[in-house]
Amino acid sequence: MTDEDRQPPDDLMERLQPRLEALFWAHGVAPEEVEPIVEDALAELRIRAPHPRELEPRLLYAIEVRCRRHRDALQRQIREALSRAEAAKEEEP
Repeated sequence: MTDEDRQPPDDLMERLQPRLEALFWAHGVAPEEVEPIVEDALAELRIRAPHPRELEPRLLYAIEVRCRRHRDALQRQIREALSRAEAAKEEEP
């Protein structure tokens, strides 16, 4: 199977656009962070080369997993920043 055979159909991303926008919004993914998430998910699918019927649900799942990881990392950063701010406040005389 060639790399070209592993490419998603041209219209797949267009068909998924409304669902992907909702998914990114729900997970708080900023517009500038969308492309790396999608590219990473597509790269995984190129390696695994699912059957064409499985491509759409697998792509959605792969993107959702990455969105969750992104959201979790962002929440972790927020908690750490708040913790540091609280510690600094407690150290004040």
